[in-house]
Amino acid sequence: MNRLFSNKYGTHLNSVDRSENDLQVFIKDNWSSIFPELTFIKVEYTLSGNVRKKDRDGRIDILAFNRKSRKFVVVELKKDFDRNIRSQANDYRDFIEDNYLEIYIDVKEELGVNIPQSSKIIKDDIELILIAKDFAEKDLNRAKKTNNITCIKYNWFESKDDLILMYEFLNNVPSTKTIRNKPSQTPKISDHYPQYVIANIKSLGHPENMITKMLDHIQKKGQLTRGELKQACVKLFGYQNEKSGAITGNLNTLKYIGAITQTGKGDSSIIKFVSRKKPEGLILPNSSIEQKAKLLSIKANGRLIQGSTVPEFYKSALEYVVDCKLPIMDLAPYHTSKERYLFSFKPIHPNGKKFFKELSINGIYIETHKSRSQAMSDMQKLLKKLGCKVS
Repeated sequence: MNRLFSNKYGTHLNSVDRSENDLQVFIKDNWSSIFPELTFIKVEYTLSGNVRKKDRDGRIDILAFNRKSRKFVVVELKKDFDRNIRSQANDYRDFIEDNYLEIYIDVKEELGVNIPQSSKIIKDDIELILIAKDFAEKDLNRAKKTNNITCIKYNWFESKDDLILMYEFLNNVPSTKTIRNKPSQTPKISDHYPQYVIANIKSLGHPENMITKMLDHIQKKGQLTRGELKQACVKLFGYQNEKSGAITGNLNTLKYIGAITQTGKGDSSIIKFVSRKKPEGLILPNSSIEQKAKLLSIKANGRLIQGSTVPEFYKSALEYVVDCKLPIMDLAPYHTSKERYLFSFKPIHPNGKKFFKELSINGIYIETHKSRSQAMSDMQKLLKKLGCKVS
């Protein structure tokens, strides 16, 4: 048993019991100190679809990215000893590998995490970090035979005025050398041109496009602060867009294509208009991320249902169902698993959790937070239940 002695208080520190959520919060708050080589992505990262046994969804305790190995990292936490920790993490790893493109798009675009472009990431052998108070011997032996599974043993201690997490890498011990951030460099256009940037460039002439309106406003002013632009965006797009990462994302896009410059930090930074001209000699990358441009498409009784994203695809499908007066209401609420609905009269799953990304049509709420392949499968099954011939 580990014991800690405090010279300050002249006594041994007490070992205390804390929840798994406490462990998760502590690691998140001290991430750069515990895992300086990893990029933090998100806690409680939801995987929608047939992730665990019996068609259950999954929720990764912490999702991260290893900058050195260029792989995603699944961090699985357990409050105590758990014989199933490796099996559970393996399910998450397999799902990420099978649905890599959807995960990459979500992390890069929706969450705005700075990770390399898709072609530079290693998609197989997702890394696992397992953290628990103890491990089954078979799990530890398996981990010691590979570089892709790391086991970390931990315990809590408490002093009069502090909470201490003691942890030990049982294998794959990281280097103790301090990792210093390299000086920031101006990003090359070729390094930052996934499909969502290409789409924004192609749509610059569209009067209803958000990025176009932002650029129109910047061009009209010549230069302004980021704070002034945020206030303008409240009027242009509404408060929700001002609160989201849309402004930052579009500013980054405009900088990448050379339309504006931005100097300084925060709301006092100066944004200057440069040009609306597309950079010369631009070569669009031949990256797997371009698959996102492919439409989700099926036919129901000969009618084409399609969309470039899951919400667009589901909207097209529901419009077809409503137009044809198919008895969808008779199936509500419609289960895809014991824990999730595909659609319901209220945007709440059977497990009590709210829909992650909902779409509402004619009093029906549909959950659109799914991988593209799972969205296709679920919709095909639904249309067949409604009596449609699907192809």
